[in-house]
Amino acid sequence: MAALRQLAHVADLEQRIGVREGTGMGEEMTPVEAELVERTPLKAIPAGVRPRCRALALDLRALFEVLQVSVRTYALRVQLDAGALSRYLNGTRVAPAEFVERLLLDVATKAGPRTAEAIASIRAAQRAALAESNRVQAELQRLRDELAEADRRRQRCEVREEAIIEALQARQRDLADLNGRHRELQAASEQERVDHDAELGVANDERARLREECDRLMAKVEALREALDDAHRRTLEAEHRCEELERILEVTEHGATRANAEGGPLQDPDHLWNALWMSLFQLYQAAGHPSLQELADESRSSSPSITLPLGVMHDWLQGVSIPAADQRFARFRSLLYRRAVLSGNEGDLLMPHDPVWEETLQAVEDAIRAAEIRRRLAQA
Repeated sequence: MAALRQLAHVADLEQRIGVREGTGMGEEMTPVEAELVERTPLKAIPAGVRPRCRALALDLRALFEVLQVSVRTYALRVQLDAGALSRYLNGTRVAPAEFVERLLLDVATKAGPRTAEAIASIRAAQRAALAESNRVQAELQRLRDELAEADRRRQRCEVREEAIIEALQARQRDLADLNGRHRELQAASEQERVDHDAELGVANDERARLREECDRLMAKVEALREALDDAHRRTLEAEHRCEELERILEVTEHGATRANAEGGPLQDPDHLWNALWMSLFQLYQAAGHPSLQELADESRSSSPSITLPLGVMHDWLQGVSIPAADQRFARFRSLLYRRAVLSGNEGDLLMPHDPVWEETLQAVEDAIRAAEIRRRLAQA
């Protein structure tokens, strides 16, 4: 009975709040009443919410309960609309990664950090819910995650490179010091050779020891130089990977923005070719970035012999020209796929003879013709 009376009291408070917000009139709430309204339980997750979105909503609710604040209060804290926050918590909208990270930070401040496994689990739940509800945004998030990981690898390479440089400089200073001592002992040995034969033998032994020490340090310096070159190479590779991911992310974000603006997937030539170019560029990466000259030579030596100009292949890979659905482009795909298979990187690549290639190229040509017809009609 006490619980029923409390629920009735909450309902009465909500009605009074609605009257005050709708008409500007109503009774003033006491601090106890305001606190009771603020701590109203979260609404139940709707039955139609998808499984992965429901799982994410349950994880977010568990974290949110730790904060012991109302939806409206937390929405003000993180500068969000209370309705949007409520939809994040009931699974009708997938919470963005930024909100998940902010919630994890606030929970860590309130009750201590979660375990690494728990943090990884809720991040994976957010990515899975996003993939279930919006594939374009899920792909964008995947590229952002991959770009962030590549940037972290680059930073680690840079730190290692700096550490090797410091070690190299320290060994070079030690080598310079030993060389100076070696020269001093050699000069002293020459001056005292006549009068101090016994001492000369000791000096010779010390000089030989120092020479061995110098040789050992020189070997270490050479090894450090090789390690520095390797670290520098890895840094350049990481930077190149970041540039590739930034370019792919830029193309994908551009297509997603235009698709959202027009209410659906674009069917203009640029959008269609960008989608096909991404598959071609992934195939080129899986093949190990082969030399265009090697591909041209292999194509000429294959049967039937087909000439692949270097400039044409370069423009295809850069996305500056749209290939025709002919033997040259088919041969180019086959050569790349063969190298990817030999490298064990075929994975989920689009096969060279998959009809999607020709269908997409045909769609590009159709879209170009349709755009030309629309242009002429507009001019008429």
